Amino acid sequence: NVIYVQVHNVGAGSTSSAQVHLFWAQAAGAPPAAPDLQASFWGEFPDVAAGGTWQLIDSQSITLLPTGQPQVQAFHWNAPGSLAGHVSLLAVCTDASHDALNGAALGNVVDPSQAGSFIGNERRTALYTVEVREAPADALVRDGFDDQGHLGETAWGVNSHDIIVVQAAATPNPETAFANADDRRATDVLDGSETNHIYVRVNNRGGQNLTGAQVEVFRIPIETPHVPNSWVSLGSVTMPSPASDVAGTAARFAPAITWPTPANPAPHKVYLLAALVNTTADPRPDYEARIDSVASFWQLFLESVDSGNAALRAVTWQA
Repeated sequence: NVIYVQVHNVGAGSTSSAQVHLFWAQAAGAPPAAPDLQASFWGEFPDVAAGGTWQLIDSQSITLLPTGQPQVQAFHWNAPGSLAGHVSLLAVCTDASHDALNGAALGNVVDPSQAGSFIGNERRTALYTVEVREAPADALVRDGFDDQGHLGETAWGVNSHDIIVVQAAATPNPETAFANADDRRATDVLDGSETNHIYVRVNNRGGQNLTGAQVEVFRIPIETPHVPNSWVSLGSVTMPSPASDVAGTAARFAPAITWPTPANPAPHKVYLLAALVNTTADPRPDYEARIDSVASFWQLFLESVDSGNAALRAVTWQA
C-alpha cells in the first residue's frame, strides 16, 4: 500500500526542517471511528512503542517546503495480514525549528465526532479512515535474501535461495527439510554424474490462498538469456491438492523437478536456472512475448509488477 500525505506551508519563507509522521489504528463501531490515542502517545511521540493502540508507520523529513508550494510524501506500508474492517490513518506534521507542536496540549481524543477531538482544530494533523480489503494472492519466488517482493529491492537477480538443488533422493517433506527460509544454500551444486532434484519454494505475500500453483524450471544459456527460444524447460509440476493452496503469508514447495546427469556447461561451469510460477489468480509473466533484449530480460525478473512470479539462480556444475 502507498499512502500519500500532502503538506502545505502557509507561512512566510521556506523550511527545511519539517517532518511528517504517519500512524495507524484499528477503527471500530458503526460507522467506524478512530480510537483515542494511548496514554503514553505524546510522551513517546514520534517513536511510539510498538503494540499500542496507535502505531507508527513511518516518519519522513521534507528536504524543502517553500511557502505556497505543497509537497507530497509517499509512505509504503505492508499492513498486517490480520487487519480487517476499517483502519484509521493519522498524519502529524512537525517543524521543531519554526512551528513546534505541543502534542500533550492536544489531548488524546482523535474521533472528530467526539468532544475534545484535536482533528479539525489542529491544522498540523489529519485523519482518514478507510476500509481494509483482504490482499489478493501474490506469488513470490525471492531473488535474494533481501527480496520482499518490492520493485527494485534486489540489486542482482541470480541468487534465488528459493531455488534449491540437491542430489539426494527427493525428500517427502521439503517444508521440513528446507524449513530455514534464510538459508542461502551456498553449497548447492549441479552434479554431472548424478540425478539432481530441483525444488522451488513458493511464497504468498497476499492474504488469499494461491490456488492451482504450477512451477516450471528452465535452464538458460548464459550467452543468450535474451533469446526466449534458447531457454530449455527442465519440467513443469503442479502442487498436489490440497497443497496447491498456499495460504496467505505462507510458503510451500513444489514437487521436485529432476535433472539427470547434466552435461558440462563449458567454459563457464555454471548453469543459469529460472523458475516461473503460475497460479489461478496470479499468472506468470509471458517471457516469450516480453523478452527481446538483455534489458527486457532483467526487467521481467526484477522490475515488473509480476516479477515475484519469476526468479533466477546461477548454480555451479561439478563432474
